[in-house]
Amino acid sequence: MGVRSFDASFGGLGGCPYASTPGSRAPGNIDMRTLLDAIEARGSTHTVDRHRADEAARIARDIRAGASA
Repeated sequence: MGVRSFDASFGGLGGCPYASTPGSRAPGNIDMRTLLDAIEARGSTHTVDRHRADEAARIARDIRAGASA
């Protein structure tokens, strides 16, 4: 299909400030692991290292936990 890049997020980070409303913040992009699962399920390939993706998600969760403390 010609897709060369895509946007996704780790640990719920991200979101579009232009899609937010005064009463609700826009959700983040699709979770990277969910996106990779979908790519693989349809038989397509990617070059994302799953172990590094999991580490990035862990770091993002730690950042979010620290921000809410």
